[in-house]
Amino acid sequence: MVYLWCIFQVKTMIISETDLNLVLDNEMYARMWNTATLTKIIIVGEDTVVAARASTIFGVPCETIAPPFQ
Repeated sequence: MVYLWCIFQVKTMIISETDLNLVLDNEMYARMWNTATLTKIIIVGEDTVVAARASTIFGVPCETIAPPFQ
């Protein structure tokens, strides 16, 4: 059996506020991500506190955008 591993170098991550909250509430998950190439996080949501927490943990700027269907 052959396993192929794909390594992606993500520069900008787009994530929903709900999904990001799950990661931020369990920092073990946040430490599992390789963020060496990450330069920005775009959060689909409007909570600036979540953006500030993510910016502190991941060490990159975060911005929020309003969900498309409100």
